[in-house]
Amino acid sequence: MARIDIKHPFTVPAEQLREQLAEMIDELAHKYSLNYRWDTQDCLSFSRSGSKGQINIEGQQLSFSMSMGLMMSTFKSVIEKDVRKYLVENVA
Repeated sequence: MARIDIKHPFTVPAEQLREQLAEMIDELAHKYSLNYRWDTQDCLSFSRSGSKGQINIEGQQLSFSMSMGLMMSTFKSVIEKDVRKYLVENVA
């Protein structure tokens, strides 16, 4: 099983961060057929057949983690690149 684990610092207010994360997950959901929901104010869960993950807001850092089965693991590097790019360009 392939995994992606990303930690990214942020300085924007938490509400603004949630909006930015919602935009990012909307893009990923459309591109990779993900379902997602906010479990709490600080935890967004997402999944699809063969993969699942979470985005957690922890103090001044967010963590993105995703585990992927065999079929989705072929997209690991592309997904990781997309997430890192979005975070660098949109989350300060």
